[in-house]
Amino acid sequence: MIHKYVIWPGYRKWFTCLIVVMGILVLSSIPAYADGGAPNLAYIAGTTSGISVIDVRERKVTGTLKVSGGPHMVLLSQDGSTLSVTEPQQGRVAALLVQTGKTLCSASVAGHPTLLAFDLNTNLLYVAANDAALVTALDPTTCQVKLVIHTNGDVSGLATVII
Repeated sequence: MIHKYVIWPGYRKWFTCLIVVMGILVLSSIPAYADGGAPNLAYIAGTTSGISVIDVRERKVTGTLKVSGGPHMVLLSQDGSTLSVTEPQQGRVAALLVQTGKTLCSASVAGHPTLLAFDLNTNLLYVAANDAALVTALDPTTCQVKLVIHTNGDVSGLATVII
C-alpha cells in the first residue's frame, strides 16, 4: 500500500534556506587559518620567484620557496610539514619540506599537471593535467605511484570526499 502525504508546498525552499543560514552561522564562528593555525602562513604559486610565503596575520611576504618548474598549484599537507606542488613545465609533481624548502621527492606524471587533491581516507595525493586523460595517485611522502586511473577525456578538476 502506498501512502501519499500532503506537505506544505514551500517546505523545500524554507528548509533549504534554514540549512543555508545555519551553515553560515556555524562557519562564521570558526576562525579562518591558512595552514591549520600556526603560524598563519599562506603559500602562493605563480609568482616569478617560485612559491611566495605570506604571513596572513602580518599581511606581508615573509619568504620564498624556490621551485624551478613554474609551480601552478600547491597543496599543504594536513600536518603542515610538506607542500605538494605541480610543475607543469617539467611534467611533474614535487613534495617540498615547508621548513627548509628542500624537495622531499618528485614524480613525473602524464601531461602538464595542474591539479591536486588529497584523500584523507587513503592518504593518497591525486595529480592530473588538463591535457591528459588520466589521474595519478601518489604516496605524498615518497612520490611513489600507487594507482593510475584512465579517464574518457582530459581532466578539468579533482576533488575528494571524506566518508
